[in-house]
Amino acid sequence: MKKHNYYTLLGIPKGATPEEIRQSYRALAMRFHPDRNPENPNAAERFHEIVEAYEILSDPIRRQQYDQLGALFRLDGRPPEKEDLSAFVSETISRIFSRKKEKKGTDLHYEITISLEQAAFGSQVSINIVRECNCNSCGGVGCAPDGLETCPKCEGKGSLGGRIFRSNCDRCGGTGSIITKRCKRCGGTGRTDKQESLEINVPQGVQAGQTLRIISKGNEGTKAGMDGHLFIRVQLQEHPHFSRRGCDIFCDVPIHWSEAVLGATILVPTLSGSSLIRIPKGTQSHKTFRLKEQGLPDAEGKKRGDIHYKVIVEVPQLDRELEKIISQLDQTLASKSHTNVHSFRTSIHHKE
Repeated sequence: MKKHNYYTLLGIPKGATPEEIRQSYRALAMRFHPDRNPENPNAAERFHEIVEAYEILSDPIRRQQYDQLGALFRLDGRPPEKEDLSAFVSETISRIFSRKKEKKGTDLHYEITISLEQAAFGSQVSINIVRECNCNSCGGVGCAPDGLETCPKCEGKGSLGGRIFRSNCDRCGGTGSIITKRCKRCGGTGRTDKQESLEINVPQGVQAGQTLRIISKGNEGTKAGMDGHLFIRVQLQEHPHFSRRGCDIFCDVPIHWSEAVLGATILVPTLSGSSLIRIPKGTQSHKTFRLKEQGLPDAEGKKRGDIHYKVIVEVPQLDRELEKIISQLDQTLASKSHTNVHSFRTSIHHKE
């Protein structure tokens, strides 16, 4: 029976978290589901392999057993049979002395800046990246089509010595071949840079500083190694009106002193446009009003925060004529119209 590397099947590292395992499984299961691939005869087999991998890696106990036994792991939980042990030993020895050294591609790190509205409702953001890939001309080998010869020292074996004491050939580095003419496109490195434009799905409720992971969009692996991943750090633009604390957002709203005294209905900004709020008569500066469930959603999208509006009463600049009018008005107001002022000043007088 063919042995699968469950981590490779799901495209995740061995130390992947349960959430990373679940996300990768959902994406791959949707991609290879037989109902979505009626013309692909291999889709059903691949789908069942993905389901099998998820069932093992999502179970902490079975995952631990798989990590310990590797290729000897059995789905039924029984100890490995004799032929399995023999095949495992043979495979291990072959892998140790293999000339094909798989190497995972390195991860890439980028940063995007989005608006508060994009964070609130989710969005697609275009990003241009540069990936290091295997050269298309030489297939990552680094040589021209006629520039690869059998190593004369090891005669193409890649190793020197007998069956027991054997080491990699120091002339070819264990590859069994030597390069006599470098690839013109990559200069012999076997690698070239490739520019790609990606559409990144930014989920609603994303936090400033949160990192998104795009599987297998890092640098390409060498010699059939897994590709690296792309990590995108999200930053938020400074908003002209709002500041954010968790799922709640806050806004300072300047109002006329007459609106504070007489009351008014004023227009305030929201994440989706604008709304009206009522300012009662006698509203004091720094009074806070709230629009419920108009803030940002939580990470699961189950509830939204609120918008908090703090009114700031703006005192006008007066000319002499207006100063006289205000002074006359103030004299006509009894002290009970300014109860807090009267109480505060009276308490100071009594202390003296």
